Amino acid sequence: YLPRKVFSRKSEKYDAVIKEIHDIRVRSGIPSNNAFLSVCVPSFNRGHRALKAVEYALTTCYDAEIEIVLVNTGSTNCTEGYQQIKNMRDSRLRYYELEKNGGFHESYCSALSRASGHFAMMLSDEDSVAVEKLNDVFEYLNEHCTEGVTTFNAIFDASPVVEYLIRKLEVCEKG
Repeated sequence: YLPRKVFSRKSEKYDAVIKEIHDIRVRSGIPSNNAFLSVCVPSFNRGHRALKAVEYALTTCYDAEIEIVLVNTGSTNCTEGYQQIKNMRDSRLRYYELEKNGGFHESYCSALSRASGHFAMMLSDEDSVAVEKLNDVFEYLNEHCTEGVTTFNAIFDASPVVEYLIRKLEVCEKG
């Protein structure tokens, strides 16, 4: 993984180098085989919303640490956004298409089964991952890596800032 910040008297120099490495890794189109977090998004007939969600998620400063798994679950309407997603060249993006929609359960399972990260976060195509809070999510997952399922409540205030609140710990049985 790439450090986010180097503390030095010449930090601007290191910040520029890190940004350049990040940009090269993202544009390479070569997926990481060691993603920490997979953000899984099943989508049906809402390509325009999925496109906005993907574009926003890809503004994150993370590269090899994250992957966005978008599954178009047999959409027949509003497909222009899916085509734009399909044509994006970003090493963090995985785009898949299903021939037909199998309903809510199959859509979510299909997205989750394609995740390769150590952890997976499920989102609706109507939601956006709060990229400015991913560091908090990463820290929480790293500290609680034996949990089966964790849910986060998203709190929206008047600003565009989103807060993730971790619900009370629940340990779930496998499956």
